[in-house]
Amino acid sequence: MPEICRFNGIVISMLFKDIKQHNKPHVHVSYAEYEATVSIDGELLGESLPSKQFKLIQAWLILHEEELYAAWNNAVQNQPLDNYRLHVRFSTGEEKEIDISDLLDEQVFKPLQDLNVFRSVYVDYGTVVWCDGTIDIAPEYLYDIGGA
Repeated sequence: MPEICRFNGIVISMLFKDIKQHNKPHVHVSYAEYEATVSIDGELLGESLPSKQFKLIQAWLILHEEELYAAWNNAVQNQPLDNYRLHVRFSTGEEKEIDISDLLDEQVFKPLQDLNVFRSVYVDYGTVVWCDGTIDIAPEYLYDIGGA
């Protein structure tokens, strides 16, 4: 499940073509032993979360509403976000759009040419990874190639 954000022990993810159980635009949230589905407008659609974490998620959803709806529209159509582009938020708080298509000819990144593999991107301990961690890109490198 592609991870969108991780903070305070909360992991927020969005699935591609995820409209079978919930037609409403939503994210999947995990926190400790809790799992929940929360609509982008902040409604708890399934499962449960502790009250404090649910309020944090609702606040986060408000701050990121526009980009989440764009991601939802792409996700239900099984479309990537602008082909081989990543939207990355760094620990400095800076956000950058990074096109990694130039890297895909390198042997180690060739599996990412398959858009389904590319879409499986997630963050693991601050590093962008694919394929259960066998392919990764250091955040420092992404920061450098991300431009201003």
